[in-house]
Amino acid sequence: MKNLRNTVFTSLLFLVLFVSNIYANNNNGQDRNIQESNNHLNAQLLDSLTAVLNRNLSLAELLKQLQTFTLDNQDVSYFDLLHTAGEVLIEKKKYKSALPVLKELLNQRDARGNNELLLTANLMLSESYNEEHLPDSAALFLDKAEKIYAEHPRKRYEALIITQRASIFDLRGESLEAIKEYQKLVNIYLNDDGEASDLTEVYSKISILHTTLRNYEDACLYMDKAIAICENQKLYKALVGFYINRGTLEHEFGNFEKARP
Repeated sequence: MKNLRNTVFTSLLFLVLFVSNIYANNNNGQDRNIQESNNHLNAQLLDSLTAVLNRNLSLAELLKQLQTFTLDNQDVSYFDLLHTAGEVLIEKKKYKSALPVLKELLNQRDARGNNELLLTANLMLSESYNEEHLPDSAALFLDKAEKIYAEHPRKRYEALIITQRASIFDLRGESLEAIKEYQKLVNIYLNDDGEASDLTEVYSKISILHTTLRNYEDACLYMDKAIAICENQKLYKALVGFYINRGTLEHEFGNFEKARP
C-alpha cells in the first residue's frame, strides 16, 4: 500500500506543478513555454539540486541554496525549485526533510488560491507525518485537504484521501476503522476499473488488518482475493510475494502444515 500511495502522490505532485505554473504565469502575464511550465529543470541543475538535497542541510541552508540557484539560473523561479525539491525528497522517502519544504511552498504567494496545489501539498504533508509516525499531525493536514476537496471536488483525489485516512487509522491501531476505509477503496476500484495491482494491494492490506484482529477466515479470504487477481492477470512478481504472505498468515495462526510451500 505504501508503494501505491507514493506512486500516486508523486504523480499528482508532478501534475500540480504543471497546473500551478500555468496558474502563476496567467496571473503574471508571462509567456513561458510548455517545457518550463512542466517544471523540467535542465539535467545539470536537477543533478545539482539532488546533490544539495542529499547533504541533509538545515532548512535555512537549503532555502539559501535554492535562492542561489535562482540567481545563477534566471529562467527558474524559487517556487519551481521548491516544487522540485519537495518532489525529490518525497520520491527519496525523506519525509522528515520534505515537511518544512512543503510548508515553505504553501507559504509562497503563488500557492495562494491554487486549490489543486493546496490540496495535494496538504495530502503530501499528511502522508509525510504519517510516515514519521505522527498520526495526529497527519490527521490535521488531512482535514485541511478534505475541506479543500469538499469545496473543490476532483474525482481523482477521492482514493488518495480515503487511502490516507485508512493509513492514519491503521497507525493509531484502529483496525476496524481502517478496514472500513479500505473497503471503500475496493468499491472505487471495482466500479471504476482500477488497476489490478492497486486492488491486490488493498486486499492484502485488509488481510493484514484482519490478521491483527485474529480474524482467520477474513484474513484468508482477502489474501486469496489478491492471489486470484494476480493469477488471472499473470502478475507473477506480485504473486510470489502474496504466496509468501499467505504462508506467513497460516503460520501466524499456528497452521504450520498449511504454511509449508
